[in-house]
Amino acid sequence: MTYILATDEAGYGTLAGDLVVAGVLAPLDWVPPRGVKDSKKLSRDDLEGFYRVLLADHRIRHFIHRTPPEEIDRAGAYQALRTAHQAVHQQLGEKAQGVVKHIADGNLELGNGIHSIPKADANYPACSAASILAKVTQVRAMRELDKLHPGYGFRSHCGYGTPEHEMALARLGPCPAHRRSYAPVRKLLQPNSDDDLEGFLPR
Repeated sequence: MTYILATDEAGYGTLAGDLVVAGVLAPLDWVPPRGVKDSKKLSRDDLEGFYRVLLADHRIRHFIHRTPPEEIDRAGAYQALRTAHQAVHQQLGEKAQGVVKHIADGNLELGNGIHSIPKADANYPACSAASILAKVTQVRAMRELDKLHPGYGFRSHCGYGTPEHEMALARLGPCPAHRRSYAPVRKLLQPNSDDDLEGFLPR
């Protein structure tokens, strides 16, 4: 049997929380539930519904990798993203008994036979499914962070650098969930720091 193993991320550009990379291993002839598409085109209610349906689909397997803020700061955002995609492909690839075609959403240098394809989450059903799993996992994690660290608005903006978030950062300062290497956070901690840290900031 031939499989497609697809990965996608959520939270790469956020200022706080984990980077989430999800993978889906599906038979090449797998037909997703009607309406499954790139997570960015779905409402939060639709995302939650499809998340539950996908987890119950016995024709596919999935794996979700979460990289915490401290690891993102240590390795750099881009390298952390590469490592997470590679880890998911390795983990799921070992479960397939047959030929596996490896794809990842984006424009990444992953090696190991993994083909990184821009807009894969809109054009490959398995990648659309992976994007849904990643996004719901990231949203749920930010809701938990909102309870742990109230005042930042994590529940509404999910960690992205919105005006609301940046105003809360200026008022409250960074919390433990913030990524210290990202410019808006770093500037608060190190006002005179160099803004050009290659490899640490999201592209």
